[in-house]
Amino acid sequence: MDLVLLHLTPQLPVSSLLKLAATCRDIRDIIYQTPGSFRYLDLSTRAGATSVVAPIDRGGFNWRAERMDENLTEDDFYGGPLRGIFSKFIRRNVLRDVQTLVLDRQAVTHDIVLDIITGDDFRVKILSLLEAQALNMGKLRQAIAFACRDSRPVGTPRLQGLYLFSEVASYDLPGVILPNEQRTGGVTVSTGAQLGAQINQKSRSELFGREPHPAYRAAGGRAMLNRASGWEGTLNKCNNIIAFDATLCRGPRHDPLTSTSPAAIASVCLGSQGCEQCGKMPEGFAIAGQSPLSEVPMLRPPPMYGSTARLAQTIPHSGNPEQNVPFVARCRDCVKERWCEGCNRFWCEECYRPAPSGTIPIPAPVEPDQPSAAVNSHIKVFMGYCVERCLVSELYSGAGEGGMWG
Repeated sequence: MDLVLLHLTPQLPVSSLLKLAATCRDIRDIIYQTPGSFRYLDLSTRAGATSVVAPIDRGGFNWRAERMDENLTEDDFYGGPLRGIFSKFIRRNVLRDVQTLVLDRQAVTHDIVLDIITGDDFRVKILSLLEAQALNMGKLRQAIAFACRDSRPVGTPRLQGLYLFSEVASYDLPGVILPNEQRTGGVTVSTGAQLGAQINQKSRSELFGREPHPAYRAAGGRAMLNRASGWEGTLNKCNNIIAFDATLCRGPRHDPLTSTSPAAIASVCLGSQGCEQCGKMPEGFAIAGQSPLSEVPMLRPPPMYGSTARLAQTIPHSGNPEQNVPFVARCRDCVKERWCEGCNRFWCEECYRPAPSGTIPIPAPVEPDQPSAAVNSHIKVFMGYCVERCLVSELYSGAGEGGMWG
């Protein structure tokens, strides 16, 4: 019975789980006396948190109404509804069982996050704050840095992973094409644009729902990182203590032994193939489960049946140790003039030295066993696109009748 319950409850919105517990005393005892029933708690709007939050916002006898006076601070006002929800779970003795807490798009203040990380009422290991509202990022960085200080108590912080920078995956929302009478004009509401948006939405559903994360696919691509600016020092401070859904760039420019360049967020995922010529990377590949915790990003969505950062880094969230897929990502400066935005091919520092700016791009001749000196004498990337495949097609993509140049 417990095994069935542990696999069922993460699939249910918290409001449905509470209603199920209210049906009869036996079911209530089973749900509340099984520690893992509330191990995965999703309070985001996508999981039905509206039914929990709404009564607090309507007024009446609640946490916010009791504190509505001249001493009410901004953090108290925005954090009141969430604290009211937490107080209910504390009274029911289930808050300490929560190990994965999802607060995406909710009003969350930095002091609430500090309580979740260091408070005695919480045992949260995985926390998701994607697109959270009313969140002071500067104070949040200070709170996280305090939790990871060198003089912290042994065994703290309990938090292993924090989702903060990636997009909320909208894989549960179908693509919609507006009918003609609802369109107000503009290129974005045309049939072609709406159809493209629908296809893109379907692609996002496939990527985030069932297939590996795009960072691990052969094509790689840009990582969608929101609010990541200014977090370089914090990620460095939390090195191998708290994992994030982003990593620091490990390119040669940021090697602490050979360079003085400051840390930078890795925003370009290069897939798992590495350099186009040698197939390697100067900094080496990172592998989930083997590499240090800070070298591999956690992937959306958070795992439902486990609450460890290692599990959140695997693809898909199966925890299969045989899935040793290499990962590498760099910042924009470390891929400049050596990465193609079109086909995502990349040439490392050992195989390619970009030519001086202003040089006319000449495709490298296709010759087997060509020495590296000869390869370096030809431009491979120009204006962000590789010369051999993507540059010409990009320049003339709008040519022809009805096109940009037609």
